Amino acid sequence: MLLHGSSDTIVPLNQATQSGIAFKVVDGAGHFDWLPPQTAAFATVPQQLQEPFAK
Repeated sequence: MLLHGSSDTIVPLNQATQSGIAFKVVDGAGHFDWLPPQTAAFATVPQQLQEPFAK
């Protein structure tokens, strides 16, 4: 599962859409927002790990 921020200006969304891997776009998240624990994007990671993967 790929997580992509809608505000990511470093990696274009088409890298996720063309990867052939399931992905989720997280509204308002930037490229580095997955790292600081106080961000909403950071909280998305453990939530996503608890969801079953779609096949």
